[in-house]
Amino acid sequence: GKVFGNYTYSGEIGRRARELGAHEAVLFGPYVLGDSGKKEYLNHWEGKEAHDKLAKGGVLADGPGEDVLFFTLSRAGKIEKMLVQPRDTGILAGTTREYLINYLAPSMGIGVEEYPVSIVDLKNKSVQVMAMCGNAANVVLIRELGVYDSGLKKMTSFELSMNSYTKEFMERFDDEVSGRANPSGDHLLSRVELDHEARNELLKAYSEWF
Repeated sequence: GKVFGNYTYSGEIGRRARELGAHEAVLFGPYVLGDSGKKEYLNHWEGKEAHDKLAKGGVLADGPGEDVLFFTLSRAGKIEKMLVQPRDTGILAGTTREYLINYLAPSMGIGVEEYPVSIVDLKNKSVQVMAMCGNAANVVLIRELGVYDSGLKKMTSFELSMNSYTKEFMERFDDEVSGRANPSGDHLLSRVELDHEARNELLKAYSEWF
């Protein structure tokens, strides 16, 4: 995750992902889960052995600038549960994630569980949906997740589900944060739309940052 992998380095990881043609990177947490559920902590700087273990069973933490979410679906395709990663995977646990956990999911009748989703869960399809969320991304569904080795060679990939129920969740948050729908909770920070003059002033103020 961003925390255990050095937060400032995560932007570089995102850049490398885009060079591969991906839209964004997803970072592993610091451990894999054994058959009994016991955690085995790894240091990814140790090389191929650690990378191979992560690729086969590593927990997924977050993106360079976003949290990740997972959903389980019923046979009819409805969302049964939203799964969120525990803090010990190295997540920063942003405000969008907290709003979805505390307000949006409950308002839609979706249960929330903290569970360290790993590559194994995607492989056996016990978790069918993955999304990213954040102040900039809102909620974005992921169609495919690729796993790469340290040399950026693809080791495996997973196709993830996208349907009308998961799209409804994504669009519901977008409607709430944009003011098109009433918020599920009173802690939602709505987006402020800037006119041309105000945006130019903002760009000037932050020009030395970029």
